[in-house]
Amino acid sequence: MVYAIGFFALFVALVGLWLNSETLKKVDAGNEALVKSHIKAVKDALVESNKAVNALATRVAALEKELAAAKAAQAKARETLAGIERRAKSQPQPQQDPAAKPQVPAAAAIGRDIA
Repeated sequence: MVYAIGFFALFVALVGLWLNSETLKKVDAGNEALVKSHIKAVKDALVESNKAVNALATRVAALEKELAAAKAAQAKARETLAGIERRAKSQPQPQQDPAAKPQVPAAAAIGRDIA
């Protein structure tokens, strides 16, 4: 009789383990679906942010190229200005007589005579 009760107790314990494992599988499947849905949302947001960062990186690279071109143009303009200033300093400036009357264009002189 003791062997029969022991065998029956062992059988009930094994059936309990089997039922518990089946229930655990169902719970894990539900949890996995829930986790996957949350992970998908986070993954989609990450993909969108990566696209935005890549677009911004492309724009920054283009702006850096434009800035470099503008700096080069500015340097060239400064060199040109320096050359013009050197030539202007090296050429003798005509001396104006402070007592001399300024030259009036002929068209302006004619108009003054008529009025």
